[in-house]
Amino acid sequence: MSFKGFQRLNGTLRALAEVPSRVATDASARIAGLIDESFGAGTDPYGRPWAPLKPYTLAKGRFPPPLTDSGAMRSSIDVHPTAGAGIEVTIGTDCATFHQTGTRDMVQRQILPQSAGLAPSWREAIAEAVRANVAKARR
Repeated sequence: MSFKGFQRLNGTLRALAEVPSRVATDASARIAGLIDESFGAGTDPYGRPWAPLKPYTLAKGRFPPPLTDSGAMRSSIDVHPTAGAGIEVTIGTDCATFHQTGTRDMVQRQILPQSAGLAPSWREAIAEAVRANVAKARR
């Protein structure tokens, strides 16, 4: 292999080493968008509709979709890459846990993927980020 060949190989390997953190950055942005879309549609990460608002809640003047009245929970969600190649999702409202799992008095309205594994849309967001960043690294 020529010196230019080694230089090109070295550059490609360096670019590939940056792929995981770039994937996390790109996928974080897409996942944040998917969460926001779910709130707008009133669905969980798997595309299943949230339980409808109860008649007495509607009678108070609330309107669908659920969890969108004040916008506090929706706007408190933060999705960002962590050191290395991780992605962290945080929700800054205390009541989110109750909606995520449901309670004796509150129906479950999942905001984040749970027992069914990573949502297909989230998986695809990660896969797209991998494909795009590997392609960039190979140039």
